[in-house]
Amino acid sequence: MKKKVLFITGSGHCGSTLLTLMLGSHPDCFGLGELNSLPNHYKTNIPICGVCKEKCSFWDELNPKELKLLAAVLGNSRLNKYIPLKLEKTMRKILRQDQVFNPYTYLFSLRKENVFVDASKAVEWINQRLDAQEFTSGNLESYLIHLVRDGRAVLSSYLRRFKSLTAESYAQEWREKTILKNQLYDKFPAERKMLIRYEELATAPEKILTRVCNLLGIEFTSQMIPYWQYDHHVISGNSGVRSLIWRSKQEEVEADVRKYQGEYYNNQGLKIKLDLRWKKELSEEQVAVFNDIAGDINKPYEWNQD
Repeated sequence: MKKKVLFITGSGHCGSTLLTLMLGSHPDCFGLGELNSLPNHYKTNIPICGVCKEKCSFWDELNPKELKLLAAVLGNSRLNKYIPLKLEKTMRKILRQDQVFNPYTYLFSLRKENVFVDASKAVEWINQRLDAQEFTSGNLESYLIHLVRDGRAVLSSYLRRFKSLTAESYAQEWREKTILKNQLYDKFPAERKMLIRYEELATAPEKILTRVCNLLGIEFTSQMIPYWQYDHHVISGNSGVRSLIWRSKQEEVEADVRKYQGEYYNNQGLKIKLDLRWKKELSEEQVAVFNDIAGDINKPYEWNQD
């Protein structure tokens, strides 16, 4: 089976962590999480793994020199301080020694799974990764999921975390980024892409995950739904969704979960629940502002069910 990388695109707070952890519970999938965060985590000494409380059995076991190189490649920074990165890439390609610029191939060499899930979401990141030799040569197959969520729910989630944010400023940002993600999705090969809704993933997970598995050519297994029962080593992601893993192991939950989410995830228990808090949290004025700016783009994603 050819190795595959599934890229997830979508807005922040669209449910990508939930989908990554569910897919990462499949025996043939490994959830990388937000791989684009690795360079900053490495540079600032933030633990790369967003789940393991102690030493991570995957990320912390990487060869230090290779991890440093991986962080440099993913961060698009120089590998050699005396050679411009663009020149080094060109020379390595000519000499057929550009393996170092193929990070997924390197990571696959360390894992037994055949599918990686990269939830970095950013359009520029995905395009940069797809330009690498590991994809252009056909050595790896790329897949894309556009994970969409009612923009009003996304707005509410951002306002909950960033108190200085306004409905107007975020609506404009959401609109611009969603247009770019739609364009990426539209040009991606039809047989290797899928658009799914967070709301449907949360309310009918078996149905949606079966569709994703069919896309990837793997068999659905029910163990994917209770993701908190399995080991994960995702980078970054929604701390509330990750907190179910910690609670299932009776480990300490990160402070920001309660700070930004209150008792929501604690009261949720160990189950998947559709998050519709926006219907109570957003004011009529905030909804009106969002609709005025981004309502036309959000119309296909509206979720008006209870």
